[in-house]
Amino acid sequence: MRAREVQKRTGAHLRSGGDGVGAPPAYLCECLGSGPYHSAAPLSETVRRSKRLSCNFTGNINRPTMTDFELVLKAWKPIEADLKGNGGVVLTRLFQEHPETQQLFPKFAAIAPGDLAGNAAISEHGCTVLTKLGDLLHAKGNHADILKPLAKTHATQHKIKLQNFQLITEVIVKLMGEKGVDAAGQEAVRKVMQAVIGDIDNFYKEFGFQG
Repeated sequence: MRAREVQKRTGAHLRSGGDGVGAPPAYLCECLGSGPYHSAAPLSETVRRSKRLSCNFTGNINRPTMTDFELVLKAWKPIEADLKGNGGVVLTRLFQEHPETQQLFPKFAAIAPGDLAGNAAISEHGCTVLTKLGDLLHAKGNHADILKPLAKTHATQHKIKLQNFQLITEVIVKLMGEKGVDAAGQEAVRKVMQAVIGDIDNFYKEFGFQG
């Protein structure tokens, strides 16, 4: 949805009284994870952020600049310095913070929460995930040839929803922060990943999968 259309719909909704004085319309509540259209249970900042990002996929994506990619590759250095170790940490935290994601990996689904950390198979798979992600980041936006086959398998075989990419992005960004990456670097990573996930969404539609 274009910004002008959102503004127009929001203004019309509020002028008509909407859901209460000053209340945002339903479609904005749904995006932001707030208001009467959502569960009363509080959402984590990670989930709220992922919902905000997912709303952007229906509109114009703010494409990253070369400066963004430079910041991202700088932020990526402490991660790629130990792909296996960091890969294990990323997947372990993803499974611990969002247990439903563990079920997306059949070979890990039966591992007890207390046995996730240090699991060799999880570290190996985490290394594979981060290696592929590194290839995408180093492509600096020219990633269609890398991304399309990945999107195809995730759409047609694994059936992975877009929100899962958003969740793992936040896990990675948090780990980067722990390794000394500053706020500008973290936001650049989010911006680049927003564009990558938006491109995955486009490929998903091409393959007939609703992400």
